[in-house]
Amino acid sequence: IIYRQAVKLIHSSSHVLMVTQYCPTGVIAKALKDTDNLVYYNEPTTSDPLTNMLIHAGKITTSIQNLYKKKPYIHAKFLIATDENGHKTAITGSHNFISYGVTLGTRELALMTKDPTIIKSLETFYRSYIA
Repeated sequence: IIYRQAVKLIHSSSHVLMVTQYCPTGVIAKALKDTDNLVYYNEPTTSDPLTNMLIHAGKITTSIQNLYKKKPYIHAKFLIATDENGHKTAITGSHNFISYGVTLGTRELALMTKDPTIIKSLETFYRSYIA
């Protein structure tokens, strides 16, 4: 459900900011390529071998540009989608925005919101720790 909602939100947006642990994959990656986006995820040299392999595989198969250049490992996961009228919607939670999790049946939790206070908090986190 979370993955499908994220895809739907990306398709209806003119701009997407995504911060995630892994390189986005599957339908989400395709949707991001059709939308103006800023995507930040860990480089495939920052964690244990299995995690590095997942990140590397996603990076190679999707060619999604990674804008994250800092050293601390990202565990935050959110996207902020802006529609053509400037209205913002965010999804945040434990979902990694990768198709592998969906395929394997992982159970995740997420919040989808238009609340400006929550969105500003995510944007502040992004500016302080990610960008």
